[in-house]
Amino acid sequence: MYVGLDISKEEIYVGTNVNKKTFKVENNEKGFKKLLEFVRSLESLEAVVSESSGGYEKAVCYFLAENNIPFAVVNPKNVRRYADAMGILAKSDSIEICVIACFASTIKPKPTNLIDKDIVELKELLRRREQIIGHIGFRKEQAFFSRCKD
Repeated sequence: MYVGLDISKEEIYVGTNVNKKTFKVENNEKGFKKLLEFVRSLESLEAVVSESSGGYEKAVCYFLAENNIPFAVVNPKNVRRYADAMGILAKSDSIEICVIACFASTIKPKPTNLIDKDIVELKELLRRREQIIGHIGFRKEQAFFSRCKD
């Protein structure tokens, strides 16, 4: 059985490829615990699957990894193509999570390997540092040329 997640900034919609019942939890620690309780209650879980959603999926993925729950992050374009091929044109949250779970049961995506949280944080800090250095250089150049005009 695959559990499909449709993740937004504030909510996570949850559904499976077997049971078409869906529900939602908050996209925070409290919601993650409810999701974990649901996932652990399943008898034959293969993986929890989510589309890549602009980073909103990161926190829940790390939470699941810390709790030894297999998960995969898949390309949303592939899921949409799968839905189109199955003749599913509607795109509501409840339909989307069932499509994600069914896509996973057909494709059987490999589990996603996460980079250590500290490395991710360091990369984000370095990226921000480069932005600041570029901004400082721009301001220095701007100041230089404004003095030259006088």
